[in-house]
Amino acid sequence: WYRHGNHGFPTVPEKSYYWFKKAAEEANNVRGLHFAGCHLLDGVGTEKNERLGIHFITAAASLGSDVGCYKIGDLYYEGMHGFPVDKRRAKHWLSKIFDGSCTTKDLTQKCRKKAEQRLNCIDI
Repeated sequence: WYRHGNHGFPTVPEKSYYWFKKAAEEANNVRGLHFAGCHLLDGVGTEKNERLGIHFITAAASLGSDVGCYKIGDLYYEGMHGFPVDKRRAKHWLSKIFDGSCTTKDLTQKCRKKAEQRLNCIDI
């Protein structure tokens, strides 16, 4: 709620990170892992730590988060945050969004469409 200022809560990145990290560490919560990882990756509400951020996001993706799979696939597709451009690995992660591997579904329609378009462009 602190992430976007929902339900009457103010937007407070530090509190958002705190609660996502707490959920990730104490409950191994897939959403907490992903969003705490994004905060770390971009240095929002906490000190930037790309290595730990990628670790959290990869853990979320491995546990069935469609947004985690999307993010890792996107990092490989674009070659961001130290990831090499690797279409094969991008395809691996983006395909999980559609093949039934993801049990936690939080990906927006816009991102699903983008993932589908990227998969259609990968010729491997």
